[in-house]
Amino acid sequence: MANRSSSNYTDTLKSVAWKSKRTIALRAWGYRCSLRPWVNLKGKMMHLHHTNYNRVGRERIWFDVVPLSEDSHRFLHRWLGGHERASYQQSRYPNWLQKLAHAWCRLTVFVCWVL
Repeated sequence: MANRSSSNYTDTLKSVAWKSKRTIALRAWGYRCSLRPWVNLKGKMMHLHHTNYNRVGRERIWFDVVPLSEDSHRFLHRWLGGHERASYQQSRYPNWLQKLAHAWCRLTVFVCWVL
């Protein structure tokens, strides 16, 4: 994982720009979880998940961040990564299982846009 200051990251997540990006991403995907696109989650807690931390503050939707449900987000970090937060996974984030899940998330978006 790229080195990032915890306070800078927290400030980014609290910024107006991040909240706007989050809203755009969730609307663009119709409030569906990109890991489980068959589940409509409008009105429920949705997360914008970082697939990497290379461009914090300059994230590209679908490449650097993907929309996930709260359960899917927890699954990617806790079950596939071994801990709730990516910051505790140190240099192993994302591991190969998480990279595979990220690829699946991007594929579901692509397939749905093509169809």
